[in-house]
Amino acid sequence: MYLCGLNGTFLKSKDIGNNWEPIDLGINSHLYQIQQFQEKVEFLSEENHRLNEVDGKNQELQADIAELTKTGATELPGEKAFRLYDTFGFPLDLVRDIALDSGYTVDEQGFHDAMEAQRETARASWVGADEAIASIYREVLTEAGATEFVGYDSIETDSIVKAMIKDGISVDEANEGDQVEVVLDKTPFYGESGGQAGDTGKLSGEDASLEVHGTKKPVEGLHVHQCLVQRGTLKTWAKLKADVDTVHRNSIRRNHTATHLLHKALREVLGDHVKQAGSLVAADRLRFDFTHFSSMSKEEIHEVEVLVN
Repeated sequence: MYLCGLNGTFLKSKDIGNNWEPIDLGINSHLYQIQQFQEKVEFLSEENHRLNEVDGKNQELQADIAELTKTGATELPGEKAFRLYDTFGFPLDLVRDIALDSGYTVDEQGFHDAMEAQRETARASWVGADEAIASIYREVLTEAGATEFVGYDSIETDSIVKAMIKDGISVDEANEGDQVEVVLDKTPFYGESGGQAGDTGKLSGEDASLEVHGTKKPVEGLHVHQCLVQRGTLKTWAKLKADVDTVHRNSIRRNHTATHLLHKALREVLGDHVKQAGSLVAADRLRFDFTHFSSMSKEEIHEVEVLVN
């Protein structure tokens, strides 16, 4: 629309979605539902937002074109085209069209080269960070073996310390006051996974007692207990009793159930299009991410609360 000279809003002026008559094709209810959704979408505010974005991006491009005019160049460098895309979200085809209207071409190969270079940098950064974090756990998994999880059948068990990690390094002992990650041969502690928090509890033996303030699964097959040594000295191969904090676990269970109730209530109030897009389930709170076309009204929020409670 911008290239056609339409500088004002378009969708609202055309009153799209409000001028059709339902046809008896067996899908009327679905069409009416679509119309209700369209009426909720704030056409005008969204279009004004996009229009302002395009104006800002075009000013950046025009500044680059003005620079070409000064230097006598006829081609917009690929790096500058990519900067417009990467920083302002200006697609290459629109850059090309606007540049052509001003009598210039775009170095498209340079654009793609710059994009690939950024992807390579990002991939190297992600892999490097992941490798640094996960390598120690993979080493422990290789040396100590997988953790046997018994938490579906029991909240306590007798275990053996197979490995310990302190400050990212494998250690053979931990002393009172130390923060240490403990790997057991078997555990009733659920490891954080899928947005659900891990178990807490106690590890206790003849020579040491530890508070478990979290449990995670950094690599598949390995449960890692995040602990504070409250008493004594803990060494590898020590025997411990592992006890899950049932109050904490049951609170997580209730919030886990609440996410299912919330999902069902949202679908009843907003429509079957609502899908889960993520969640956090902890002992003291939950977060439920979902897809919808607009912000919920106070009335819709109240209706969902009534259904859930």
